[in-house]
Amino acid sequence: MSSNGLKAEIDGRVARVQAAMRDEGFDALIAYGNTKAGGSLRYLSGYFVDRTGWVSMGPHREDLFIFDAAGVVIPASGNPVLLIEPGHMVTAIPVTEDVRGGGLTGGGSDGLTPAGVASVLRELGTTGKVGIETWDRFPAPLYLGMTELLPETTFAMSTVVETVRLVKTPYEIDIMRQAGAVANAGHQAFVDALREGPPKTELELVRIADHAMRELDPVYEDHAPASTSLICSGDEVNGLLLHSPIPDKKVEPGAIVNWDVCGRYRGYAIDTSRTRVVGTPTADQLRTYEAVLEMSQAVKDAAKPGARTTDLVRLADDVARSHGSGLWLMFLGHGIGLDCHERPDMGVEELTLEENMVITVEPRLVHEGRFLMANEEMCLVTPTGGQPFDSFPRDTLEL
Repeated sequence: MSSNGLKAEIDGRVARVQAAMRDEGFDALIAYGNTKAGGSLRYLSGYFVDRTGWVSMGPHREDLFIFDAAGVVIPASGNPVLLIEPGHMVTAIPVTEDVRGGGLTGGGSDGLTPAGVASVLRELGTTGKVGIETWDRFPAPLYLGMTELLPETTFAMSTVVETVRLVKTPYEIDIMRQAGAVANAGHQAFVDALREGPPKTELELVRIADHAMRELDPVYEDHAPASTSLICSGDEVNGLLLHSPIPDKKVEPGAIVNWDVCGRYRGYAIDTSRTRVVGTPTADQLRTYEAVLEMSQAVKDAAKPGARTTDLVRLADDVARSHGSGLWLMFLGHGIGLDCHERPDMGVEELTLEENMVITVEPRLVHEGRFLMANEEMCLVTPTGGQPFDSFPRDTLEL
């Protein structure tokens, strides 16, 4: 989609958020985002924070500034204002037209600072009740400074934006379908590397998959903040089966390997996994894997509008128990979009699915106490069930 198309998309998002915030009694919202959790910021501005560090805004220690964030101020009516922390070079082009702050100089008074926020809220006439999105990550110094400068203002936690983001727009769904095709390329590269001799390490395999996906992404940004790719090829690492790839741990013939590749495509997160046996699987391995496939299909069939997330978790566990096992960690998946792990958390949050939500379906079983088996799929909630965006083959276990 063109830049004009993206602007129209973001204008529509802002309008929906403004309607919802007026219902909640907010005069304004501050959608905060940093280098790790930036989905709401990007959703409303098109901007993402791509760096973090320290910068001196003057000669003294108290002039030292740590930067890694930005925020967009959304008034109940009117145009948003994007506030960027001093120290940032604005290397990603935002859609929001009114951008303040950023740069390596400026004395620290503009942008996402207490004085910068206070100035914008007063200018917009929105100093009554102000909501803060990503409240759990909002910096204490910024919050305390704002309350000192604006004693007449009530700052409160808001979930308006994260709630609006739960249901994806056609624009988002189109990108996420393309992201599924990018994930397929990562899986293919991983499997090709497994087939080629000699045996490769976990880290070599994951890097090969990462490279294949990065080549297809037209946006230059660090993929790691979305989530790091993980792997399980036997034996716990720091008490975990699914772990970061080990540089010298080779995936030998006969091993079961479950890989979970993560990345981004045009800003949207990729998170999907597959399982294979390096060689010919045993009858017992095939039985376990058949249970995994049955779990996944049952959940996808049931992932329709009106389904409760906790009911889907119980469904997966019931299927696992019918095969003499149990759902690993009682974890089924999560929402996904501009952030890798979004609401709903499929293991805990009691939420009713709506059409055009996007979730991951990833029920896992443990085989022989050492190996995870799973196929994580990014699925669109539709009236006929969960529709996967990633289509790399999952019905076969043999490499």
